[in-house]
Amino acid sequence: MNWIRNFNADFDDLVADYGERIALIAAGEAERQLTYAQLDVLADRHIAWMRMQGIGPGDCVGAVLPNSLEMLSLFVACLRGGIGFAPLACDTAAAEVQRWAALVQPCCCFYSPLLADGVVNALQATGRPCLPIEANGAFAHLPPAAAPQAHAEGARLYLFSSGTTGTPKAIVLDSNRLWSAGHAFARLHGAGFEQPFRIWNYLPQSYLGGLFNMALIPFSVAGSVVVDEIFSGKTFLGFWQMLERYDINVLWFVPAIVRGLLVIGERTHRQQVAPCAQAVRLAFLGTAPIERDTKTRFEQLFGLTLLENFALSETTFLTSEFAGETGQRSEGSVGRYLPYAELRFRPVAGEDAEFSEILVRTPFMMLGYLDEAGVLRMPDDDGFFPTGDLGYLNAAGQLALSGRSRDVIKKGGYFIALREIELLAQSHPAVAEAAACATPHPFYGESYRLKLRLHADAPVGSGEDARDFVYSALAKYKWPDGVDMVDDFPSTASGKIRKFMMNTSS
Repeated sequence: MNWIRNFNADFDDLVADYGERIALIAAGEAERQLTYAQLDVLADRHIAWMRMQGIGPGDCVGAVLPNSLEMLSLFVACLRGGIGFAPLACDTAAAEVQRWAALVQPCCCFYSPLLADGVVNALQATGRPCLPIEANGAFAHLPPAAAPQAHAEGARLYLFSSGTTGTPKAIVLDSNRLWSAGHAFARLHGAGFEQPFRIWNYLPQSYLGGLFNMALIPFSVAGSVVVDEIFSGKTFLGFWQMLERYDINVLWFVPAIVRGLLVIGERTHRQQVAPCAQAVRLAFLGTAPIERDTKTRFEQLFGLTLLENFALSETTFLTSEFAGETGQRSEGSVGRYLPYAELRFRPVAGEDAEFSEILVRTPFMMLGYLDEAGVLRMPDDDGFFPTGDLGYLNAAGQLALSGRSRDVIKKGGYFIALREIELLAQSHPAVAEAAACATPHPFYGESYRLKLRLHADAPVGSGEDARDFVYSALAKYKWPDGVDMVDDFPSTASGKIRKFMMNTSS
């Protein structure tokens, strides 16, 4: 089956058939709505404006903008115009700006004038033209009108990532493959034009979560996207009210949001969200591992079924849970693999299936990693992409994850899955998050230290209690070199802990 579609052709059809349907809604007091027809006109205005700057098909532009109508309409314009799009988070460091520019080589950078001075100075120091864009919904930077623009193929999305190792890289994605992946995922979950998605877009639009999960996927079925600022602590307080205000019927969760809502909900000792929760048709969960018990408690409290999935920026979705199949869960399970995905398992330690690396092949694969010489490199193992994730198929045929390949250590001849240690620690009621960080050992070769972040309201002495709990529950050869309490973990915008940034010496 040919899964690949054409973004420009499909978007033309969306405008022709659903031009008056709402595409984008800016959340907040200055609420503004854009129909698909209006979004198409805005894309043409962006393309015309960029051509005035000498930017055309095959070029690449950088964007350091907050979540906004401007960010998403610029993204759509680049897809329509065959222009590369290289977003970067607004809270980036100046040093990251330099590495990003060296990798993606943008011909021009668009940025918010509200950025920190250090970031603006770093952008200007790249030597590329830098143009400010006010993210207020006025689009004053654009020409007031533009004739329909000629559209072009070949658009690419460049995602800057330090990964989990600290080595910067640019993941290069083809626009038609990305669009096709979103269309396939929506269709596999029964989405159609008759009952369009209404999604709350609160993940960063500098990552796939905000651009793909919460924009291209709903666009693929003529859905609506409620654009909001990036999720923060204050968002928890009005979470359920937002669902009711904007009639949200599809949600995307990351583990940090699930855990935060669960903590607040259990403290109140009452289910306060039943009316708006009943309107939610699909609630997806992904980007990082989560404990089975946490999912179960959340579902029981709020009446929402969380459909976990497994995806990589390099491959998009590989597996997903589906409605009616969550009873087949095991610890670490992330659903069955999707019909377009081929999986292989390569043992990396002993004969235990749990320690097998997952290799995948899909029609939506990235084009490769871009290096500073401008060369695309595609890791390949007989046509399959080595994910670096470990897993196996459980008895129900679902994929179960057991960690990253670098998170399995060999301590004195014994293999230890650090994810197992983390899940154990997080089962203690006082522990909010845990990270088992590998470290060299002069005698055993490898060992690890366990870092724990406790709940804010954990009783005095909970740290010692949690430490004793971990040691008592583990065989001695699995004991950590030490257990440390931390106030916070360095993490990505999607909640993945950056272990390479943590001090493992104490």
